Amino acid sequence: MLEFIEWNVQGNQHVVVFLHNGEVIRGKAWAFQKNILRIKSEEVIHNINIEEISDIFSIRKAEGIEN
Repeated sequence: MLEFIEWNVQGNQHVVVFLHNGEVIRGKAWAFQKNILRIKSEEVIHNINIEEISDIFSIRKAEGIEN
């Protein structure tokens, strides 16, 4: 999982993170240091310890489709 997280941060990828407590966080993988993943969403920057992560997916926005 560490390599996947680092790859997402380097590419400034959009991610969806599922936490063990059931919370889902969406945003851009912004930084990763000392086992803390920083995700920038529209509202806030989330600091997530990798031990809290149940699963993580990288997503790609389709061109020409508006949210």
